[in-house]
Amino acid sequence: MDIQSTSSLVTPVATKSVSERFHDAPAGDLAKVASAEPVKVSPDAVQALKAAPDSKDVKQAVDKLNQAVQGFSNSLQFSVEEETKLPVVKLIDTKTKEVIRQFPSEEAISIAKAIDRFQGLLIKDRA
Repeated sequence: MDIQSTSSLVTPVATKSVSERFHDAPAGDLAKVASAEPVKVSPDAVQALKAAPDSKDVKQAVDKLNQAVQGFSNSLQFSVEEETKLPVVKLIDTKTKEVIRQFPSEEAISIAKAIDRFQGLLIKDRA
């Protein structure tokens, strides 16, 4: 078997950061970027944001999911976490009514709540 060195096949990775490369760019290149025409986008290319469904519609959908699942398994339960509005799926032991598994976990929901509170503090601090 003939083994050859692969070091000649590997291209060296740039050692400068993006900001360093930006500052080292020739002035002519930067002027081209600064004077470039804006990109024109047709109105059809941008879709309007859909309004979030209201809590009544979400509750109805969750109730329908729970009813559909009851037909073949009463160990699954669907819900929406009130504060974060995250969908929650629980796998429940039918005998003990104990939650075996939950998606997302309680810890993940707690983290999401903490992030929301932190973002609120940042926004309030900047205002």
